[in-house]
Amino acid sequence: MPTPTDLLTGLAGAGGCVYRPALNQLLYVEFSGNLSSTNVISPAHTVLGTGYASPEDVELSGDGLHVYITERAGNLVKASLAAPNRASATVVASGMVAPQQMSLDEAHNVAYVVEYEAAGHLYRINLTSGVKTPIAVTLNFPVGLVITSDRQYAYVTEQTTGPDKGRVRRIRLSDGFATTLVTGLTAPFFLAFGDPVEASLLIPERDPANRVSRLDLATNSLSLIASGFSSRPGAIASVSSSRILVHGETTISIVDFLPFLPKGPLFMGFGFIPFDKVNQSGPNLGLADTTVPPGYFYQVKDTPFGGLLPIMIDYPAASAIGAVYYRIKVDSVYRQDTWTDEKWTGTTFVPDTVSPVLIGGHPSYPVRTSPFLFMNPALGSLMDSTKLTNALHTFEVEFVNGLGVVLATSPAGPPYQIRIDNNHCVGVLAQPAIGGTPADACGILRYLTTAQTVTMGLTASHPNNFATFSFSLIRGHGAPPPPVISGPTSGPVSAAPAAITGTVAGLLGTCSGMAAFAESLYVAATANSGWARQSQYDASDLLAFTLAL
Repeated sequence: MPTPTDLLTGLAGAGGCVYRPALNQLLYVEFSGNLSSTNVISPAHTVLGTGYASPEDVELSGDGLHVYITERAGNLVKASLAAPNRASATVVASGMVAPQQMSLDEAHNVAYVVEYEAAGHLYRINLTSGVKTPIAVTLNFPVGLVITSDRQYAYVTEQTTGPDKGRVRRIRLSDGFATTLVTGLTAPFFLAFGDPVEASLLIPERDPANRVSRLDLATNSLSLIASGFSSRPGAIASVSSSRILVHGETTISIVDFLPFLPKGPLFMGFGFIPFDKVNQSGPNLGLADTTVPPGYFYQVKDTPFGGLLPIMIDYPAASAIGAVYYRIKVDSVYRQDTWTDEKWTGTTFVPDTVSPVLIGGHPSYPVRTSPFLFMNPALGSLMDSTKLTNALHTFEVEFVNGLGVVLATSPAGPPYQIRIDNNHCVGVLAQPAIGGTPADACGILRYLTTAQTVTMGLTASHPNNFATFSFSLIRGHGAPPPPVISGPTSGPVSAAPAAITGTVAGLLGTCSGMAAFAESLYVAATANSGWARQSQYDASDLLAFTLAL
């Protein structure tokens, strides 16, 4: 069970909160009348605006420049973050009874608000005119409210006075039809969706429970997320799939659901090749070797990189240090690759294309806050190495906050180097010859005595020797004994012979006077993307001939 950690104490009354990932900032209201904030990485209570009439909730406008605040005195107000005092705020709507949590739908120019009273309303408020339209449902001391992204349903917590005690209900917005999902909660407060596909709710429960519960909306079952808060939890802001911030009566607390390893590798490697299995010294500088220690399923030895390189990122560790974006640099140049993964919507996987955005003036990719919704949870890019020269290159990933300030670079230490090689192999067979005379145009190679030597020339090469070759010679059909030949028939191309030789007698074997043969040469590039050997750079050749008197 995760243990809440207090980031701030001594606050003046619980209220709503909203997280701004670009700034690592939590905005929150205090019942004493303040609009306040803190930086999550370097916590410090900062009062932004004062004079609010018992503020209950705050939501950030999509423009990032304004906030909406509900006041227990009965108002919904809009304030500029450039002039955040109540005196400069605009009243959007008034005349409500103790309005609590709100949900913004700026795309449709409305906000939804619940009133805390025995026969409370759920209002739809026009953000321009302030006209309040009640949904046709009666609520019993509602506090928390979230609206589904399709704008079909509202979920509401109610601190009921009847036998249900605290409950959660789903309200159909079209006609107010209400379904009770769970009862018996302890003073449930503001709601938050527990995941991006809205399959669960996070519910803070106040004293004496002082806990956060998760409601699975498929089964209507409750599970405990965190308990032991030092102050009554009231509102939740999600930082990532594994971290939430909880605004309590006098505290801001952080809850981590996974053991983050900030000292671990933020950049994990290329596909199945861990970053620390790429040689960083010696004659094999920049080449991958996963054979030591033995036992790993993906075996490569002294292998360069080529093709589309899957860049693997530890997203939870990146979120743990406050990173909102990351940048990939090769030879100090920021990459701008676009790539596509499959993302789960709750019912199916759909393509999700990621393109770089300019953050701090440099192309950057967003840190995934819910990596396990993706088919490839650690995938951070598919880097097209074919645009790079076939040589050593420096590589690094920068992790930055929402303003583009670099928080960490990975791999740490001296410049990390990888060798790129997208060269094609060469594999060519020459016509076999005896005494310098090759086979004729019909493929017939004439011999005089069985003691003569047959020379089978070949070229198996790669510009940087990052390839292996294999040569085979078969006689006839039906798997007869192999011909007797001399010379290496497989290995690195650096050891490939100029020709394979054999006597006529050794090639004929048990055949009497004449036999047909097939030569095969295959040259395989060793370049690897981290997911697969790059076989598109291979070369091969086939040749047939007949030995005859």
